[in-house]
Amino acid sequence: MALLGLLAFFQITFIPGYIFLNILKPQKGNKLQTIVYSFSLSLLINYFLIYFFTLINCYRPCVIYTILTVEIIYLIYFIMKRRIYFYVTFNTNALESNLFFTTAVLITTVFFYFFISNINAVFNNWDPAFSWNRWAIDWYLNEIPSLTNLYPQLIPSNWSLTYMMMQTHHIQLFAKLIMPLFAIFTLFLFLDLYLKKKNITYLSALIIYIVVLLNYALAFIKTGYADIAVSFFSLLTLYAILNTKEDNINIKDMILIILFSSAAVLTKQIGWHIFIISIGWVVWNLIKNRKKTTKTNILLAVSMLILIVLMTSSWYIVKIIEINKGLDFSNLLFLTHDIYNGAAFIERFILGSGSLQGGTWFFALLLLLSAISFFNKKSRWVSITITFPLVLLWGFFFSYDRRNLIPSIPFIAYSCAFGISSIYDRFLKRRAKDIRSIKDLHPSRLSLISFIILNAVIAAVGFTIILNKNIQNSLIIWTSNIKGKPVGQFWNAQLIDLVAITVLASMFMAIFYIYLILKKKLPYKNFYVKLSGKQILAAFLVIMMSASIVSYFYTGRLISQQIEKQKLLGFPAINNLLYRYKDRHEIDGKTITDYYWVTVLPGFEDKNSKIFNENSNFVILSNSDSIPLVNPLDLIDDASHLLISDMYYNSKYSQQIQDKLTSGDLTLIFHKLGYHFLKINK
Repeated sequence: MALLGLLAFFQITFIPGYIFLNILKPQKGNKLQTIVYSFSLSLLINYFLIYFFTLINCYRPCVIYTILTVEIIYLIYFIMKRRIYFYVTFNTNALESNLFFTTAVLITTVFFYFFISNINAVFNNWDPAFSWNRWAIDWYLNEIPSLTNLYPQLIPSNWSLTYMMMQTHHIQLFAKLIMPLFAIFTLFLFLDLYLKKKNITYLSALIIYIVVLLNYALAFIKTGYADIAVSFFSLLTLYAILNTKEDNINIKDMILIILFSSAAVLTKQIGWHIFIISIGWVVWNLIKNRKKTTKTNILLAVSMLILIVLMTSSWYIVKIIEINKGLDFSNLLFLTHDIYNGAAFIERFILGSGSLQGGTWFFALLLLLSAISFFNKKSRWVSITITFPLVLLWGFFFSYDRRNLIPSIPFIAYSCAFGISSIYDRFLKRRAKDIRSIKDLHPSRLSLISFIILNAVIAAVGFTIILNKNIQNSLIIWTSNIKGKPVGQFWNAQLIDLVAITVLASMFMAIFYIYLILKKKLPYKNFYVKLSGKQILAAFLVIMMSASIVSYFYTGRLISQQIEKQKLLGFPAINNLLYRYKDRHEIDGKTITDYYWVTVLPGFEDKNSKIFNENSNFVILSNSDSIPLVNPLDLIDDASHLLISDMYYNSKYSQQIQDKLTSGDLTLIFHKLGYHFLKINK
């Protein structure tokens, strides 16, 4: 079963996209571009396949296994027929001459921590558990998801692929494992732009992106929210545009640009912005280059553009029709208007920016640098058409949550970097010394030793936190309390991630500088590897065979570990009491509850594996006093138990509940952490 999950992971992240690229044959890029393109196209292709198969009621394991078998046969044939080589070149002189590039590469490498730490994880955050994964389970059950609030389904449909191949939704690790890749591949895009353009501004954008991402969105990198994913697809669209030649537009490149922006639209609604921008760019370039392009190519480009637009918008069209018929609903009006209680646009923007980590001043600095990028021809159109519109959309309509700013972060970083470049070109370039090599820095042995000691101290502090079971007593908590700003108020999970990144980055940098000191004594200055496609295929087969052997012995343990982690969702103390009761007594009717986590706990799903408000075992009450409360006692005719919070138990219904407890109509089983579990006696 674990082997099938691993195959599903490759299906989601590489195989169909790589095959599509080999069939389309766009302008050749480097291996880094091929990896990123294959990843993004695989997600898009899987979505369209799953959507189509679900519409015709054929989304079943046998169909997916057949497609995967055909793909693998094609790959084997393709690799055996053609001479494919993969090159890895490591030149220490190149690294030594550009410390900025080296630092960027090391930081990007450190970001794989998020991928590694996500192994064997489950969806434990609110939206991923109750929305995105619920929709993934609907796809897995061969059903078009309902109650989607107009949210697109590229991410949930791909998650469902892992469930479909393993025939269980209880193993969530392979689905969740793809989420950190969106942040990692965003860094790849900035790195590759630098490698192609030879412009250090793109490295600056990478560093700024990391700073802003860790400051505003650290908690969302690996959780299962779609915001970083849509920001990746949006930046990928810009990346593809920047890599085109204005005087010689390739139709295949245009198709890729529209496909990437289509993936953004199908990931989250904010993707419509980059989709419209990309369509406008393609149309403008077709008109601009109409004399250089044949009518056949223009007709092909227009036909493909119309086809992709129709395929992309079909989900939205169907859902809008369902909403108008009352079969689904949209919370767009509530989120863009009602939630602000009449606040003006500028008030929303100011309140939203003030709620960001780092406060209004840091955000204002980012906007100022972005505005300065207007003076740079290379970034002006990006800042005017993408960066600032996205920021204003967030500030005016979605600033109730800082998470909604995430789609604009790559473009803020892009514009800020070019803003800094504009300042440098206008005021500092003539005075700055051109440092091209580490030798120009004239580093003393003392400075290098000081740098290593500093990194060692940071690593020691980090390990103090990681190894300390009681995080409140760790060294960094103690020192920050002296300053009057207790880090203990900061989310512990974020703290651990941030420290782990710092520790790994420090270790990498320390090792690198030690290497520079000892370089003259090392025998090799260059490292070169050449692998053929057959060698890569053989290595892949060996890995899969080894994985199959390991999975044979590990599958049972893997399932139990995943289920145990899911049992801890919400409040583990309440869950433990519920499981103890369920083991001793039969729950033969519905449970009326505002404790939503119980609906996603393993063993509490209905017979169709549905969760949350689609779970027929529960009657869902509102958990917010912003919505008029319903008396839970009016719903007990078809129910056997109540699991309600103090919001109901100690409210205007409390006297009625106490009367029924006194009369014996209700029996209190337990109360814990503000929740009360009662049996309805009939």
